[in-house]
Amino acid sequence: SEFALRSYLYIIFHELVGRPASWLFAEEKVRVFYAVRLFLGFLSLISDATLVVALSRKYGKRLASYALAMLCLASGCFFASTSFLPSSFSMYAMSLSSGLFLLEKPAWAVAVAAVGVILGWPFSILAFLPLTFYSLAKQFKQAFLSGAVTSIALLALSILVDHCYYQRWTSSVFNLLVYNVLGGGESHLYGTEGPLFYIRNGFNNFNFCFILALLFLGILPIARKKYAPDLLIVISPLYIWLAFMSLQPHKEERFLYPIYPLVCVAASAVIESFPDLFRDKYNPYDNSIIVMMAKFLRPVALSLILCASHSRTFSLINGYAAPMEVYKILEHHDDAG
Repeated sequence: SEFALRSYLYIIFHELVGRPASWLFAEEKVRVFYAVRLFLGFLSLISDATLVVALSRKYGKRLASYALAMLCLASGCFFASTSFLPSSFSMYAMSLSSGLFLLEKPAWAVAVAAVGVILGWPFSILAFLPLTFYSLAKQFKQAFLSGAVTSIALLALSILVDHCYYQRWTSSVFNLLVYNVLGGGESHLYGTEGPLFYIRNGFNNFNFCFILALLFLGILPIARKKYAPDLLIVISPLYIWLAFMSLQPHKEERFLYPIYPLVCVAASAVIESFPDLFRDKYNPYDNSIIVMMAKFLRPVALSLILCASHSRTFSLINGYAAPMEVYKILEHHDDAG
């Protein structure tokens, strides 16, 4: 409590489900645990569904279906979606905000971004900047008022809640930023990694989906008319966040959670554009053999990615389920707290 770095507003938010579940299941803590996880999964479902619907309306059903498959089955998204972490909450906000932006609702997109930063993880503000700036450029008055009102209301509520728990007037959001940005924090004490850590970790969680996502900028010269500027604005935080976090000495897998949905969207856009890479630019209806092969390659690439992701997910569940199995027994043991 000396530094007041943790937001109690974020924790209290989960009482919306945790408290009723504890009344319903009494002393069965494992059921309460899973009730909260189901709630988090539902939030992820709503935010990702909004993003997929937006992609479908703006870029077609093929791109949306590819993104949907990856969001559902990518190993990284699978585990991040139900994690009780501020970075996961910022991930929900990123999906929802991006979807609202593509649906031409910039004011709502900025408001959701503010919720993701203040209620979730304050550092994720960097990832929301491109979308926020472009929304302000589209509808300055509405987007500015929406973001300002949401931010002020949440900050005031956060300060009130922090006062109740820390017994002094303070802001955990501000404290966290000051502690880490202005040199008060010593995050390197918890371990440091090289600049390629997130590249390796991204491949570990998304396999070739991550590699394809990084290649999105490479297809822009060919698919500029199709994806620029809106989809580029939505995907740009992937590169900004990855570059920024790679420069920090202390690295953790969860730090990339806010951009996980963007990895799936970027990779889907690249796969969907395979035929465009070989099509005659002066003949949009070119159906040469190489173009037909590229079309055939799309479901093949997607299937390989999904199979590898599915295998990793089940491997992790099978290999690391012991703590939960033990906890199921301990909760009924008389000596267990």
